[in-house]
Amino acid sequence: MYDLKRFTGFAIATILLLSACGNEGRDQQKGTNAVVTNKDSPLISKLDTTYSKPADSTSASIDDERGKEVLLHFNLEKGRSYAYDIALNIGQDIQERKMNTGMNWKYILQVINDSKSLKTIKVTYDRIAMSMDMGAQKMEFNSDGPVGDPSNPLNMVGNLFAAMKGKSFTMKVDTNGEIREVDGMDKLGEELVAGMQVPEGTKQKLLESFRSKFNENDVKETFSQTFSILPGKKVKVGDTWEKESLIRVGPAKGKLLTVYTVRSMNGNTVKLSGKGKLQSETGKEAGRQNSNLVIDAPTGLVLENVFDMSTEGQEKWHTHGRITGKKL
Repeated sequence: MYDLKRFTGFAIATILLLSACGNEGRDQQKGTNAVVTNKDSPLISKLDTTYSKPADSTSASIDDERGKEVLLHFNLEKGRSYAYDIALNIGQDIQERKMNTGMNWKYILQVINDSKSLKTIKVTYDRIAMSMDMGAQKMEFNSDGPVGDPSNPLNMVGNLFAAMKGKSFTMKVDTNGEIREVDGMDKLGEELVAGMQVPEGTKQKLLESFRSKFNENDVKETFSQTFSILPGKKVKVGDTWEKESLIRVGPAKGKLLTVYTVRSMNGNTVKLSGKGKLQSETGKEAGRQNSNLVIDAPTGLVLENVFDMSTEGQEKWHTHGRITGKKL
């Protein structure tokens, strides 16, 4: 569903920047806002990555509500704000090296304009939290934590997350959920890095890392996979449709081909199931994804999406995720 490489890649790249400030910083504990342990940490359980495992979409029951049809398309209301919460548990197995990452992102989406079938949406980062389990060492960072001593390299990630909180960019989205334009990402990155108290050489590396993971293409790739899943037409229980989206499969880009099925309707609430196949750039099957979704029909808002993805090949990824949306 989501670009998993994007969510983990920036975190890992930022962690690696710690080495640019010297190894002596790793032993500093004074003024740190990071949690670094060599044993199980109780803070890991605080990340909101719990969810109900999605049922196999091939065996999920279909509620029979014959004759009822609803229009499913992207239609967030002008002047309204919406909160999106994304929680991921990602397990990686790369050349017998295992890593587990927990991510929790919260966004506020405000529809500030609606003109000529294009909605202008202001996206604001509300919370970012991350846990990384690399075997002997565990690290956790949270945008809601206190800002730590900037001279301590361990605080770089947490301070960056804290600086991102409240920052915004805008995007223009059509009625099919396709993102046509993204504005403000370059400026956002420059402002973040300029405000960090780190050596100039490190600032440049940090800016390059940010731009490689947070840019117009990645924003389109990530949010389109939520916005553009709907068929853009009237559907009834039992109807199916297929959607194709770009996604990173390990180090390379590939495709996610998903067949969605309408499972039930109750008032304005529509429940869907999704059965997806991941394909590499060469067309080889690279993994699978099952998902269960709850949609608010009038707006196309994803109220809940619970998914389970596994990839195959040299790099093995297994991801459990839960995405929730609500009107504010």
